[in-house]
Amino acid sequence: MTLAKTYSMALSRLRIDNPWIESHKTGLIRIDGVPCAVKIARTVLRRGKAGDYFKSLPIPIITGLGPLHIRIARFDAFKNVLENTMGMREVAKEGSLHLFEFGEGGNGARVIVEYNTILPAGLQGYGTVHHAAFRVADTDVLNDWIRHLQQSGFRTSGYVDRFFFESLYARVAPGILFEWATDGPGFMGDEPYETIGEALSLPPFLEPNRTEIERLVRPIDTVRSTRNIEKEYL
Repeated sequence: MTLAKTYSMALSRLRIDNPWIESHKTGLIRIDGVPCAVKIARTVLRRGKAGDYFKSLPIPIITGLGPLHIRIARFDAFKNVLENTMGMREVAKEGSLHLFEFGEGGNGARVIVEYNTILPAGLQGYGTVHHAAFRVADTDVLNDWIRHLQQSGFRTSGYVDRFFFESLYARVAPGILFEWATDGPGFMGDEPYETIGEALSLPPFLEPNRTEIERLVRPIDTVRSTRNIEKEYL
């Protein structure tokens, strides 16, 4: 059985009840002649189509997930945050589900909010989502969001330097943590494209602990493949 057939059978077993999860554009990656399906999506926090960011890369890559689904009891307060603080708009409603969008919308630029007062509050643990991250263009835009959120009364992390990108964190509702993260500098600032991923890359503040980190992490075979990878989009 081919990988593509196995993938299709797995998808056929999924039950997707959400009316706003539309068909993703699927990339077919042929490895040694075997097509493998990869779902392409991207969460964006600026005007533009979701999913466009990494499509031109010459490597197979999953660029994100979408749409984001949030279950909350205090719906009106959270709706106010999404619309008046974050600039989203509610575009549809079905039962207890409310669909909000950025920009041109699409799976990568959507947040689905489920109003639910029956289930207990979620608890952080293995297998749960810690936070959701949204893209911003650069440091200037990130600083604009820092000022905007603080002026709107939110307690935030302030500017956080992640070396590979820059971030801002804010808890926008009980149990709901959002991150705003810049596109750059990116993951090729400290290693060339030709050998990226072949060695463990650490930000400068962790370099003094490299020996200990390498001892603890699980080894991964990073020997560069000689296989020809053909990337197609339907």
